[in-house]
Amino acid sequence: MKTASLALFIFLEILIFSPAMSFPVYIPEHDVLSLNNNANEELDPSNIRLFSWNIYKGKNKGFRPSFFKFANNPGIYLFQEYYSGNNINSYIQSLENKHSVIALSYGISLWGETGVTTISSTKQSKVKTLRTNATEDFTLSTYKTSLFSWYNLKNSNDKLLVVNIHFLVSVDNRTYSNELNRIEKQINKHSGPLILAGDFNDWPKRKRILQNWLNRNKLHRVSFSPDHRTSYDGNRIDHIFYRNLKLKESWSTKTKASDHNPVAALFSI
Repeated sequence: MKTASLALFIFLEILIFSPAMSFPVYIPEHDVLSLNNNANEELDPSNIRLFSWNIYKGKNKGFRPSFFKFANNPGIYLFQEYYSGNNINSYIQSLENKHSVIALSYGISLWGETGVTTISSTKQSKVKTLRTNATEDFTLSTYKTSLFSWYNLKNSNDKLLVVNIHFLVSVDNRTYSNELNRIEKQINKHSGPLILAGDFNDWPKRKRILQNWLNRNKLHRVSFSPDHRTSYDGNRIDHIFYRNLKLKESWSTKTKASDHNPVAALFSI
């Protein structure tokens, strides 16, 4: 991606927070919240449907119907840029037969809290959050966070680990690599099936860093055809990676309800 385009992307990120710039950033008292808890106890290993979408804090027109269109279906739903405003909590709470967990990255006084949320038709047996050590370099010193969710599998002693990731935008390559390595330490404690998905913010100079990291950790990349992932000068930053699973199908969907298009995949074990 051209430098000018990346600069524009970062500028737009700043504009998102412009109403809150005069208020202090804080770390939320609770790293994890759960809004509803009504789902299956075990996941069917022959039909693992995963959906990932950066929702732009629910700011765009048409977000509500799009959210319900996607999230009302069975599966595991990873949303980045969760925001405690814009009625998103009420949307999550109104979902039936779902278990939702929110990992908060930071809050801004008089504005709200943000992070990632994983919503699924199967209860997480365990969750863990990992907030970045580094912060964004522009204007507000804000963090990003990842949410690790473990799922019990039917007729198996294995567990599926799903990691919902939103990476930092404006840090240098060394910091980007360091944050990847922190995630590596966590996923390599898990020997079973694994999926990582989300907004990796892997701008051109980071592509090789990310690919080397994937190779080292024996992670496979999900491809999409046709590829409707949002592109910035041909650069796509929303991904699904996996290991110890079989990829059955993948797709991406066009929408105007966010500045990112969602991606999805169907797996089996």
